[in-house]
Amino acid sequence: MRAPSRAAGEVRPVVAAAVLLAVVVAIAWVGLFADLRHDDAFITLRYGENLARGRGLVFAPGAAVMGSTSPGMCLVSALVHALAGHAATPSIVSALGCLAWVAEAVAVALLLAPVAGEVVALGVGACVALGAAQGAEHVALETHEALALGLFAALAMRAGRLRTAAALVALAGLARPDEYLWLAPLTLLAWRARPRPLAAALVFAAPTLAWLAFAWLAYRALLPQSAATKFARVALGDYAAHLATHVPRTWLGAWCPAPVAWLAWPLAFAGGAYLARRDRGLAALAAFTLLHVAGYLVLRPFKQHVWHLYPPAVGTLALGVGGAAAWARPRLGRAGAPVVAVVLGCMALAYVARTARFAATYRDAYWFGGRDTVYDAVSAYLLAHGRPDDVVSSFEVGTLAYTTDLEINDLGGLVTRDPLAVYRDPAARARLRWVVLDDTLPEVREKLVDAPVAAFEHGGFCAYVYALGERP
Repeated sequence: MRAPSRAAGEVRPVVAAAVLLAVVVAIAWVGLFADLRHDDAFITLRYGENLARGRGLVFAPGAAVMGSTSPGMCLVSALVHALAGHAATPSIVSALGCLAWVAEAVAVALLLAPVAGEVVALGVGACVALGAAQGAEHVALETHEALALGLFAALAMRAGRLRTAAALVALAGLARPDEYLWLAPLTLLAWRARPRPLAAALVFAAPTLAWLAFAWLAYRALLPQSAATKFARVALGDYAAHLATHVPRTWLGAWCPAPVAWLAWPLAFAGGAYLARRDRGLAALAAFTLLHVAGYLVLRPFKQHVWHLYPPAVGTLALGVGGAAAWARPRLGRAGAPVVAVVLGCMALAYVARTARFAATYRDAYWFGGRDTVYDAVSAYLLAHGRPDDVVSSFEVGTLAYTTDLEINDLGGLVTRDPLAVYRDPAARARLRWVVLDDTLPEVREKLVDAPVAAFEHGGFCAYVYALGERP
């Protein structure tokens, strides 16, 4: 059976509807989620703050370590900090994340429209925009900006605009290195092009090599410290089970039993194969999703860092649901479009209800408002009782550094090259006045003889402040 026509007239209605939906949803999400904070995001914001203040692209002045996986967002946050100031930057960056989230949905709709038709494209795009892959949880991070750039690169690949695609892949990779996986389908398209597109290669290489050269000169490293620290922190079997279950549950629901969730993978593979044969933009998305899954089976970071798996969540949804709907719609005859519209509409309503619940509760949730409120309270305590040259040791460092401007020794090793060096250097040890530990580290807290001088709790999250040495 022939695929729906790719004529431009077919795409125009979905573009208009997608833009209208995008504007409405974007306004709503910015209003609801601009206050969302994430401790890891504050690491990137701290780099941007220091750059904007003339201290260099560093987390701690004088310490040449790249601990953010997003140099691109470091630069964006530096610009926002310079224009809007310290206090407004976190909200503006979260708002940008909301806009990028909606841009992803537009890109997904545009990718599906010529092959699957308007109803499927709008339905799946609406699902993404309304929270099918739990996008609200990641707006403070660079996750959405990176994936949106990659998806628009796939659209450029479809149109044969290889230089545009190369530029977008380069920018996506600077936003988050795993987006460089888009380079695989781009390279295949470039290889098949005649003549060989040297210009596209140069467009990609210019910003990429410029950053790598700067990273080597500034940090003597090409990979971020945080990436090396997180590498292979989970056994392969455990992470494979986590990935296989978590990714489909983002759009099937947390209630979904694991064996049922696993059925989403053959659906995604079948849908991806069906769509990829008909459109090279969707083939690029299928290749990226498969490579991303394979890559994270190698990387295996902490399972709590679920934002790493957001791209394959969007990919499996778009390919699995979009492919199934595109296959079923013409085979149902006249009832095809209404049936698909009802099914996708019900899914979208379920997702918007889940996102609305998250909007109503995240300010008190353990991983979001709970942590942010507690670390804000810890920061206020440190500023009230400490000195400007104090050093603070902690396993979570982003919020504390951004809100206090104190020197932070990262016990987790994301932004501190040698977390134990401060204990070996007498001068540095003399300035180490505080240790901040959360409630997930009882075995570490037990090694501290003294009781904490302060404890803070919100949303089930607790943090304890320990004072080292005599306080003034």
